Amino acid sequence: MSANLKLLIVDDESYIRTLLKYIIDWESLGITVCGEASCAEEGLQLLDELQPNIIFSDICMDFMDGIEFCQIAKKRSPYIRMVLLSGHNEFEYAKRGIEAGVSAYLLKPLEEDKIKETIEKLKKEIYDEQKMQQDFTSIKEYLDKSRNFLIENNLNSLLLPGSDYPNALKRLSYLNVDFSAAFFQVVLFTLNPVEPDSSLNPFVISMDCQSIIEKKLADIPNLYIFFDLNHHNTLLSNNPEFDLLSHLETLKISILEKMDVNLTIGVGQPVKTIPAISHSYNSAVDATKYRTILGNNQIIQYNYMPAQTVDSNFSLEESISFLLKEIKSENLETSINLIDECIDSQITAQNPDLVPARISLVTIVNHLTNLLIQCNMRHSDSFSYCLLAQEKIYRLETVDGMKNLTHNLTASIIRDISSSNQHKTNDIMESIKSYLETDYSNKDLTLSMTAQKFYLNSSYLSRLFKQSTGMTFTKYLTSLRLNKAGELLLSTSLRAYEIGENVGFNDSKYFSSCFHKYYGMTTNEYRLAHS
Repeated sequence: MSANLKLLIVDDESYIRTLLKYIIDWESLGITVCGEASCAEEGLQLLDELQPNIIFSDICMDFMDGIEFCQIAKKRSPYIRMVLLSGHNEFEYAKRGIEAGVSAYLLKPLEEDKIKETIEKLKKEIYDEQKMQQDFTSIKEYLDKSRNFLIENNLNSLLLPGSDYPNALKRLSYLNVDFSAAFFQVVLFTLNPVEPDSSLNPFVISMDCQSIIEKKLADIPNLYIFFDLNHHNTLLSNNPEFDLLSHLETLKISILEKMDVNLTIGVGQPVKTIPAISHSYNSAVDATKYRTILGNNQIIQYNYMPAQTVDSNFSLEESISFLLKEIKSENLETSINLIDECIDSQITAQNPDLVPARISLVTIVNHLTNLLIQCNMRHSDSFSYCLLAQEKIYRLETVDGMKNLTHNLTASIIRDISSSNQHKTNDIMESIKSYLETDYSNKDLTLSMTAQKFYLNSSYLSRLFKQSTGMTFTKYLTSLRLNKAGELLLSTSLRAYEIGENVGFNDSKYFSSCFHKYYGMTTNEYRLAHS
């Protein structure tokens, strides 16, 4: 339901104003009396403040008559409806008022029916006029959209090699698009959500970006902003004086501040002819592909060509074999270097496509998964990470993203392997200590014999003992035997040489020497001190 129209009453006679306000049920007619004025000057002030649709004004007023008031009011508000209130003797005066733009006049004394009839007539005129304006606005908006669509459609024709560009140019000329300089350069904007799993609609993202670009570049002539056939934001510059790179840097900052996206801006090669615009566009497309190498949020120019070649001697299988050995040895830095080598080997300046790198990465992750299975680590965090990584690989868009994923995965695996190895080491050491605790009296007990019993390398066991206990195997065994000897001295009446034999010493003199060195006293002194 439309809002009430507003009526302003201007008359220097108070009773006329009061009569007009109350003689009619204005609300039932869809009219609101928004104000009243006692003179033309006050009426003009209220006209500016209240913006009425209709004014009822007396013809004869002091200082400024109704006709002059009407002329000024119509200049300020051309669509306003003016109704003059006139006495019988002022009829000719009223006719001149109508010629001056008055919509109607009412004779005094005022009659309710005449007022209603006039109001209904004016309401119809106003509503018809408003509808016409709305229709005009809608048609204009439609034509603007159609024009923009036609411009975009024909500009896209210029981006395609071998297209019918003469006809496209002719159609663009009809749409008031004329290229004034022998200079053309295409810029391409590609956007992706920061989070690969984001629910952001790509179309909405592009529209938001387009709005920012248009606002920032609105005052610069001969720039055409549109969507290419892949719905990427595209800029075609026909302005050789335009400082492209500095404006693109400002644009990049604005887009990243206002949108949660990763942005790549590809700058095509400048060309001099219409047919070569497709070359500028293709070079801009190629430039955006180097996002895989350079990372996100970069402005990449058409002439970017990193020095990078394929190592013909590189073997992925061999590198993975080395990688698994380094991971088992818990060498994180070397492992990361090998991963980077595997990824970099699959991407070149001539072909920045990520597909070969993805395939290599999937192969690496599969081997890492199998390694965890072999190590009986299916329930580790790293195993879950491996399964998740296999899904994420296909959503990563840059080399850095791939490397970061694999670096974190490798670090997690090495942490879990290290923790597992530590548990195994602790278990082995506890078993060996338990064995020595029961077999220390064996005079033939040696490091080699113990290593053989537990299927270990002697050198490895020697290192393990040193790491775990802080002493060598021999020193640990000697300390164990001497502790047992001290216990026997206090719990039995055996002689010193007998005790030495019982705890595994072949030579009684060597036993006495070791005992004195360990306790700082002889066996007899030890017995006396603890008796």
